[in-house]
Amino acid sequence: MLKTCAQCGSAFDITDEDLALLDKVSPVVGD
Repeated sequence: MLKTCAQCGSAFDITDEDLALLDKVSPVVGD
């Protein structure tokens, strides 16, 4: 998934591995 940085405008890619890592380390709110 190609995203664009809101601050500098550079394009970068977010992989499924990146999303899985964020899902793993992020706290669960309101559970």
